[in-house]
Amino acid sequence: MKKKSVASHKNIFISSVQKELQQERRALKEFIQGDALLRRYFDVFLFEDLPASDRKADDVYLEEVGQCDVYVGLFGNEYGLEDARGLSPTEREFDLATANGKPRLIFVKGMGDKSRHPKMLSLIRKAGAQLIRRRFTDVPDLTAALYAALVERLEHSGDLRSLPFDASDCPRATLNDLPQEKIDQFLETAKRERNYALPARTSREKALSHLNLLNDSRPTHAAILLFGKNPQRFLPSSELKCMHFHSVKVSKPIPSYQIFQGTVGFFVTTLWRDWLSDEVMAKLDLSDRQKLAVAIIKAQGRITNREYREQTGVIIRTASRDLEGLVDKGVLKKVGTTGRNIFYVLSGKLDIK
Repeated sequence: MKKKSVASHKNIFISSVQKELQQERRALKEFIQGDALLRRYFDVFLFEDLPASDRKADDVYLEEVGQCDVYVGLFGNEYGLEDARGLSPTEREFDLATANGKPRLIFVKGMGDKSRHPKMLSLIRKAGAQLIRRRFTDVPDLTAALYAALVERLEHSGDLRSLPFDASDCPRATLNDLPQEKIDQFLETAKRERNYALPARTSREKALSHLNLLNDSRPTHAAILLFGKNPQRFLPSSELKCMHFHSVKVSKPIPSYQIFQGTVGFFVTTLWRDWLSDEVMAKLDLSDRQKLAVAIIKAQGRITNREYREQTGVIIRTASRDLEGLVDKGVLKKVGTTGRNIFYVLSGKLDIK
């Protein structure tokens, strides 16, 4: 017997040709289960997770469609095995979700339709005549689009009374605080590196809307952090403080202390080049450089995943000798070893006295 979901949870049924979109199906389930917000509200059904059973497969998946709260359709190139009526499981599931009035979220893989099975193309067009579809090129595209869609559903249902911080609009910010040239630069890179759907010269409003960075036409906190002219004007705690000490002793005067301000992209792409490589790495011997390099890369996760409601900026401190001493001080934390290398992450903040 299948385990019942928590009463407050909504069941998501993921429909697709299983073999073709196996990676995407699994990625969506793992994404929802791993997200602190979504896992509070949603459970995910994947047919391939069911144990062996003395029941017809089509009876099982159609029953699950009938019981689900949200239908998610992933449409690719293949149509799937057809039944006596010439319908695949994917189309039967879509039709049943439609007949039962289920909320339907449709995501189409790929920008072109030349390689699609004619019946899959017909299904995509049928869905497009009834609702708004979203296209995606890879798993990050898909998870971002699904996240935005599910958060919107939670808002409309009243389950989510306030938006997540990054998705809520940034008070006092306007579209004029997001330079068009920064958005163009991002789109150029995304088109070149990932064949992104939007061309480089897409208007600011259309690009931000496609990226789910607007809330009722107002820039979100995420938009300001990614593309803002001066993010610290709206989010003072988004600055990054970097300090270097000659030893494990944390004390004044500080040999090197710099404060970086700018977008999240600026922190991640220029921090290593402009400060860490010069100010830190030049002061370390080769062995410590190898060790600390891993720690610093791991620490960058704090920049992109932190909670900017905090009133303090991100602080990264490094010392040039005795990393084991930094572990004792609580600055570094051992996370593993490979051969002769010991790997650390920056584990916390020390107050300078």
